[in-house]
Amino acid sequence: IRLLGFTHYTTRMLRNSAYLIYLYRHGELQVFRVQTRSHLPNYKPAARARHRALVRQRGSMADTTGETQAWAPNPDVDGDWLEAVVVSRGDDGNVVLKTVATGAEATCPADKLNLMNVLPEQGVEDMARLNYLHEPALLNNLRHRFALDHVYTYTARICIAVNPFDWLVSKPLYAEEVLRKYRGREMSELPPHVYAIAEDAYQKILDAEAPNGNNQSVLVSGESGAGKTEAVKIMMNYLAAVSKAGDTNLIAQQVLASNPLLEAFGNAKTSRNNNSSRFGKFIEIQFDQAP
Repeated sequence: IRLLGFTHYTTRMLRNSAYLIYLYRHGELQVFRVQTRSHLPNYKPAARARHRALVRQRGSMADTTGETQAWAPNPDVDGDWLEAVVVSRGDDGNVVLKTVATGAEATCPADKLNLMNVLPEQGVEDMARLNYLHEPALLNNLRHRFALDHVYTYTARICIAVNPFDWLVSKPLYAEEVLRKYRGREMSELPPHVYAIAEDAYQKILDAEAPNGNNQSVLVSGESGAGKTEAVKIMMNYLAAVSKAGDTNLIAQQVLASNPLLEAFGNAKTSRNNNSSRFGKFIEIQFDQAP
């Protein structure tokens, strides 16, 4: 996360969009979530299919014109970025950008120029490997992968989850055979997944030489309706399964059974969620030594 230039926990909410970037850098594990709405393709399957075709048609966004490709801020929408090309460089240290979509020109300092990455067909699974790592590069890669139904993306050891709002996309991700595939594997061995975060935590719990007394923490953060509760349920189910508890389903159900009680006291309706938690939740799971 240091590659992003952040030095502490940061939350950002933008007008006219729902981009929220949450960062956590303390402890062994970190979770980085982005809940987006307006600047991603329409969530309806037909609209997403059209966008997917457009992504494939454009390929990897390689520069075939010889022009320097960069990102220009959208003057009309806070937090949005437009594809642009550099048309001139001035002696004053500024560059002039022309947006591809509208032809409008914008000026920015050369040292603040956000250059465009060449993305592979499936996007980049770990954004720490992007040649240019900045806000528009991060958002563009997430948008590119989202169009191809890739829900999870890493930034180093941080997992970014974009809620697809589509059960046909989500359901196959949590099948039992997928869960078994992540057991005992390193994060870099398989495609990004919240299972990998839970597995990494569990492995460090088992490591007798791990710091902090083998204790691990996972921070799940996001705006109203981002899917925080579902992410926690997914990880708890994974931990219950891989710990070989006597009754996996029973243990998971016991832990999750407290949630309705908490919600009865602290939930409220918001513009994006009819049952939004108005409080932070701390859940502690303790593991006994195997007999």
